Amino acid sequence: MRTNFIPRMAKQIKKPAKAPTPKKTLGVVLFFRSNQFRYTLGLFLMIISGYMAVAFVSYVISGGVDQSKLDLPWRDFLFDPSVKVQNIAGKGGAFLSEKFINMGFGFPSFFFILIFFVAALNLFGYRKIKFFKTLVFSIVWMLWASIALGLLTNSADSQFLNIGGMYGFILSNLVSSILGTLGATLILIFILFILLIVTFQQFIPWLTGIFAKMAKKPEVTDQLTEEQSPELVLETTPLGN
Repeated sequence: MRTNFIPRMAKQIKKPAKAPTPKKTLGVVLFFRSNQFRYTLGLFLMIISGYMAVAFVSYVISGGVDQSKLDLPWRDFLFDPSVKVQNIAGKGGAFLSEKFINMGFGFPSFFFILIFFVAALNLFGYRKIKFFKTLVFSIVWMLWASIALGLLTNSADSQFLNIGGMYGFILSNLVSSILGTLGATLILIFILFILLIVTFQQFIPWLTGIFAKMAKKPEVTDQLTEEQSPELVLETTPLGN
């Protein structure tokens, strides 16, 4: 009796069923993968890139007038209705421009506009311009240009607009303190040459074409002198007789 009872009890024991995945989390994941979210985020990034472009350009033109107001605490600057700015994008545009350009990477901060714009195009389905490649090249070019402009100006307080930004000023001082001004300049030229080769496929053929033209010029001048010299001899021989 005992031997028959044990197998029957084992057959009746069932494993607990797995808890089903909650529908809310699945719905959230599907929403972020949906076309509605992609197009909404793409439109938002497109608007942000356009707003930043207007704000940056206006800041370059009228930033000197607004600089004294930008020195105020950010709460007083943004939320005090009596504070007026000349920036076309308003106080928000002037504030963003101050943080991205003066306190950031200077003029190379315009690469952020390109990054947001390409990201919006990719979200809209335009894949001919790859976002990851644009992101990497934009960051590398932005760092190089910021350091180069910081080394060129070599001052953070000469005027209201730091064309290399605060990061460019700090990094250029760091590099020049290690390698000296000459060494930092040579390193930047070398990195520029590498960036041109990697970024532009036609750079090497264009460069070889220039060297080929430069090499042909002496040959052409030599041929001209050789062609002109017999004529001079023929003209002078009758006078000798």
